[in-house]
Order: sequence, then C-alpha cells, then structure tokens
Amino acid sequence: LQFSKADDRSLERKIDEFLVLIVCQKFGRKDGYHSPWHLPQLRNLPSESLKQTSKRCLKELFSAEMYGKGISNAPFSVYFYNYPAQLRQRLKTQSRGAAIFFFKALYMKRVPLVVNGDEIADYKWVSAEEFVASVKHKISYLRALSTLFPSSLLGKNSFECDKRTGSQKTRLKTDIQMQSS
Repeated sequence: LQFSKADDRSLERKIDEFLVLIVCQKFGRKDGYHSPWHLPQLRNLPSESLKQTSKRCLKELFSAEMYGKGISNAPFSVYFYNYPAQLRQRLKTQSRGAAIFFFKALYMKRVPLVVNGDEIADYKWVSAEEFVASVKHKISYLRALSTLFPSSLLGKNSFECDKRTGSQKTRLKTDIQMQSS
C-alpha cells in the first residue's frame, strides 16, 4: 500500500510523531448532523462498566477488526460539561450535563481503519499540534486532555505545541472516551 503524507486518515503520514484518532460522530442522527472533532465516544449503558463501554466503543464505531487494545482499566481523565437547553429538550432529560471518561488504547495494526459509516461522519489521525487546532473551540476539553500527549509536546499554559521529538511520540494511540449521564 502507498500512503500519502497529506492523507490524514493514514498512520503512515507522520511516522515520527505521536498520533491520536479524532472523529466527527453522527450520534444516531439521520438529518445530516455531525459533531465537531473529538475523541470517539459512546454513552455508558446502565448495565456496563466504563471499561466495557470503552470496548464497545471500539466494536460499534469501527467496522471489521479494530485491532485495538485497551491499556488501562481506569480512565486517565474525565471531562464534565453542561447540556445546552436545546439538547436537553431533544434528549427529553432533566440531566443538566454529562461526564466523559477517557480511556487509552493502542491501535495495533498499521492498516487503514474501516469506520461504521452510520456512526462516524469523518475521522483523522492527528499530531499534538493538529489536535489542538482541531478542538481549539473547547479549551475546557483540551484542559481535560492535557495528559493525552507526552508533556514535552504541549505548552503548559497555552496548549501551544512544541516541535521537539521524543521516543514517546512514535507510539500510535487511539483514545477512547465514553459518555455517562
């Protein structure tokens, strides 16, 4: 297979950098809506643990074999947010917001992903700098994910990216998040 360095769906484009998977999700909607860029997420079902939700996320959002392997039994971070009034009405909920728990997983194969098109509108593998540029609209989201990239990659206060390289940057990661109300 030949990969283009400009193809942000390819893990081969920046083999010397630490890459993370981000997606635009449809969340079951059929009206053309898709989310802004974020880490993959699914709602936590009452009968499952957070770890089980992270595994289900890999299975439901990506077709065929994901070849992903969870590397922790506990979330590495959590992000709390309030629902906009319009979303509360659409969900028919009295909940004021949700918590998103972030789990890490390694993507084990260097082959293109096959996404579930019913759930994923778009996806890309991004470096630290590209991640910050893609989700810059949510500073609180970035703060919750400040430990996602090795500390040498992100500036401590501004989330600006440093162009230094390090051995940790060569590992490939998919970070999975789950949503729980």
